[in-house]
Amino acid sequence: MLVAAIASDVFAQTTYCNINVGYALPMNAQSLDHLGFSNTSVNNSAITYTEEKVSLGSGLNVGVSFGHMFTPYLGTELNVGYLFGSQSKAADNFDDYAHTDYTISSNMIRFTPSIIFTAGLSKINPYAKVGVVIGAGSLLYRSVGYDDGGSFANELKCYGGVAIGMNASVGVTYSLGDKLSLFGELNMISQSYAPTKGELTEVSEDGVDQLPNYTTRDREVEFVDNYRYDYQNPGPDTEPRKEAKVYFPYGSIGLNVGLRISF
Repeated sequence: MLVAAIASDVFAQTTYCNINVGYALPMNAQSLDHLGFSNTSVNNSAITYTEEKVSLGSGLNVGVSFGHMFTPYLGTELNVGYLFGSQSKAADNFDDYAHTDYTISSNMIRFTPSIIFTAGLSKINPYAKVGVVIGAGSLLYRSVGYDDGGSFANELKCYGGVAIGMNASVGVTYSLGDKLSLFGELNMISQSYAPTKGELTEVSEDGVDQLPNYTTRDREVEFVDNYRYDYQNPGPDTEPRKEAKVYFPYGSIGLNVGLRISF
């Protein structure tokens, strides 16, 4: 079908560049309670628990795309974008004796190759895109609070590995002339990410840095699909410890707007 479409209208080929910015809201958010990311409030003998659902794919997106239309109706596009993820929050509150605030956020560079289908109109041209999302990024998990009169702060950075998902968009372009067009699109991403490495970047008590007292095994972790732990031989302190991989949700739905330059 692609070869036939190219052969039928070879003179209608166009190459273009898009510059876009947008914001995405969370979709398919999940609970991270297994990581301790939830809301707990204790007052005398009563405990209130509130689940906090998170998708790290929400936030500001900026990017640039390079596309080629083989015919007025069919083309391909590669988008290179960067996600400045929004921050999700949770807290534990135990009367006046202890309190902890948790935050988690993520940044990610994404490569999205897509196939484009358009109506082939000249002035206002609707289109649809479907493709694969390939991402590489990092996330920060931070806890700050006080306990028994003392304060503390911990920060874990997780990174490494590749996140793969699916992307679908519908939108419309508005021609400003032969070379320039404006566009707006509704975009959906289904994606998850499992980091392969983690490192404590901050551990402090009452404002005093405690990281120099930590061994490599305490500071660093390798996330793997499976591992064997021997209590009698846990491994040297000079090597990172191993833990099971955790998959974080990155699903989102958002709006992108931008400028198209045709060549």
